[in-house]
Amino acid sequence: MRNKEKQRLICGELFIPHPQTAKVQKTCLKESCRKAWQRRKYWRWIKLNPDYSKKRQAKIRAWGGTAWARGFKLAAYHNAGNESRKMALEILKKNIESLNQKFKIEVRPLDWSSYLTGMRQRKFPIFLIGYMASFADPDAPTTAFLHSEGLYMKFQGHKVAQWDRLITEAAYDPNPSHRKQAYITLQTQAFEETPQIYLARPLTLRILGENIKGHEPNPIFPGVNFYSLDKQ
Repeated sequence: MRNKEKQRLICGELFIPHPQTAKVQKTCLKESCRKAWQRRKYWRWIKLNPDYSKKRQAKIRAWGGTAWARGFKLAAYHNAGNESRKMALEILKKNIESLNQKFKIEVRPLDWSSYLTGMRQRKFPIFLIGYMASFADPDAPTTAFLHSEGLYMKFQGHKVAQWDRLITEAAYDPNPSHRKQAYITLQTQAFEETPQIYLARPLTLRILGENIKGHEPNPIFPGVNFYSLDKQ
């Protein structure tokens, strides 16, 4: 088999994966194969998480069961003109509304200044915003997303005292193995609590001519550092 070809895990044929997702793409783009792969992953996850159905029932019973019985209507906000965020919220809307016909989500755009003001004043039940790490250490995203004094938890008005303690201890702990375990615990608890929904990082292509020298890949920096480039 050529190294650029993979065997379809569902239908058994060969396909050439997309260059940007070659390492993780498991099936071809055929709809039936993709759905079958998603179902396989879902039941595998259910098997590894036997308490999931109990937790789901607990969520359905939240608010005395009234939320599920009576339904709700709320708005999801994004900054006007950002089509990728609009699309992401529309996908969220579709999936939430598919759970119960009484669940209603309205996707609303706002101009940038009103959007920032609304987030700071905690007016939005759902909003979508980006993130860029300030330095290459897990303390940066965990503080921003999960600490009560971090940027996003402030926008949400959410606080978990245990997370604050773990983040602070991990930031000052010189032992790498201790820090790793702390961040694993934080990620596990954040997954169960779900204060936010994290989206995939978009992939971009940076194409430079062979005569352009000095480019160094940096996953944190969002653009190109033109000051380091040299045309030869």
